[in-house]
Amino acid sequence: MGTLNHIEAIEARLEEIREKTAALEKEHAELLTALNVLNRLSPTGKIATSPKTTGSGPPRPDGLPTIFEMVELVLKDAELSGESGLTARQIVDTIGARYWPGVADSQIQPSLYRFAKAKRLKKRGAKFQRVTKDETPSAESEVVE
Repeated sequence: MGTLNHIEAIEARLEEIREKTAALEKEHAELLTALNVLNRLSPTGKIATSPKTTGSGPPRPDGLPTIFEMVELVLKDAELSGESGLTARQIVDTIGARYWPGVADSQIQPSLYRFAKAKRLKKRGAKFQRVTKDETPSAESEVVE
């Protein structure tokens, strides 16, 4: 087999892998969407609890506060340090460092946006902030649809 034939064979195999990867990525996105819809429609807000359906990170350890409680604690500590809120990435990183080693974005970030939409958190630009008990989120809060 000549060099040209090797190159053509490699290129053909790369194309085959690209097609399979694209199909798997599409299926992955569809399954995540279905899971999010089911969780949103669930009376408890969460149907999926098995490690196989918690995203790409490790299963949630027993005894942790709720996601909202962890987010509140992380944001409160940031406020005490003089921060005017944290990005979703900063929140996930801090939760991973303090409570849930290896937690994936997909295990926390969708909840952040749901909390902002429900006005349990404020979202100003890229940063999330706590809502104090005597405060109603203002029109400045960015509500994520």
